[in-house]
Formats: sequence, structure tokens, C-alpha cells
Amino acid sequence: MDSDNLDGLDKVIGLRQVTKCINRNQIKEIILATDVDNAFYQKVISLASSKNVKITVHTKTKQQLAKLCGVDKIASIVGLLKNEANAK
Repeated sequence: MDSDNLDGLDKVIGLRQVTKCINRNQIKEIILATDVDNAFYQKVISLASSKNVKITVHTKTKQQLAKLCGVDKIASIVGLLKNEANAK
């Protein structure tokens, strides 16, 4: 996975969406910005670990991660979706 360009990948952005998709077993990997606060980080790491989701802490800030995803707002967390065949 090339985490330097996330624009064309199937993904969800934001804690609420990523959490929902992790609980539905739809996420293969999460990518976190380096400047998220510790409580946010711990919550996400705990959930992802319990569901065996790969965790990547990116070397980018929230603003830079958003830019890699092709969005104008900040992105603290991005969830890369499994393809349909593997999600079921």
C-alpha cells in the first residue's frame, strides 16, 4: 500500500465512520496522523487491535493526511476498506 497517495483508494475518513466500519469488519487498515491527541489514539488503537486491523501511524499531520486523501478538511484517521469479496 502506497500511503503517500490515498486519493484513489476506497476509504472512509473520520473517527465515526472508521469506527462504524471497523465494527462491521469492513476495514483492512487504519492510518493515523501523527498529531492526534493521546485519548483519540488510545481509543482507535484499542478498537483496531481487538478486530485485528492493521495500524499505520503516518508521518503526516492531520492537514497533510487530508491532502493525501484529496479532501479539504483535516483527517485524523483514514480507514482503508476491504474489497467486497474479502469483507463478507
